[in-house]
Amino acid sequence: MLDFVKKLLFVKQMKFENGNIKILGENFILIDAKTLTELLKEAKDCKQIYLSTKKIGKSITEALKTNLKSRNIELQELMKNIFEMAGWGEIEIMKINYDAKIAFFNLKKSSISTSFGKSSYPVDHLCRGFLAGGSSAIMRKDLDCIETNCLACGDKFCRFIVAETNYLKNNFYEFYKRQVDINADTK
Repeated sequence: MLDFVKKLLFVKQMKFENGNIKILGENFILIDAKTLTELLKEAKDCKQIYLSTKKIGKSITEALKTNLKSRNIELQELMKNIFEMAGWGEIEIMKINYDAKIAFFNLKKSSISTSFGKSSYPVDHLCRGFLAGGSSAIMRKDLDCIETNCLACGDKFCRFIVAETNYLKNNFYEFYKRQVDINADTK
């Protein structure tokens, strides 16, 4: 990760000036995981948080794709580096199938899950949104993301599946209903 930061600084794509942090032309802020965790705990609608971060993830990925003229593999690695540099945790791309429009990710040491504490349901709504949005931009298709395993639930790592809505609905209905379906009555 430090090599990535050094590269960004060298090519002047990471700047700290006038009270701002800019990385690849985007504004960033440093915020502790506890603050985000408390916001998630107090949120009445985690699905809306997911949808907002999905929109942001897609927008950032599309901007990087355009500005850097990166191909999918390069973009994946760039997004992975940004994700880890931002402190979300150590993300591992387990499998991506561009034809089937599906991707599997494992997240070790999730800052959100670790700070959240024990939960009976997955809590990484922000990560889900960023993964859904970024994957949608890379695969040029509107995709959604569910979290099937979560550190906050006692699992060893967090696992995310990004795919088309019908795939998630048909294969992981309970996760889909709780995490993505805006018409379902759940928190």
